[in-house]
Amino acid sequence: MRIPPWTIVIALLIVAGHAVPYLLLSENETWSGAFLFWVVLGAVTWVTLVAVVMRWDAEASRRLKEEGR
Repeated sequence: MRIPPWTIVIALLIVAGHAVPYLLLSENETWSGAFLFWVVLGAVTWVTLVAVVMRWDAEASRRLKEEGR
């Protein structure tokens, strides 16, 4: 079974969401680094999910056209 590339991207976002704040930013005493990370991670996550949903909708409508519905 082939794993779709978007599942790998979402898995990496989940891992980064846990690893970066607790491992890389744990020594940083200011909140600005973590805040910037969460803002960027949130934006990247939204863009990724919108791209996946748009592609999913395009694939579904293509399949419906092929089936003659």
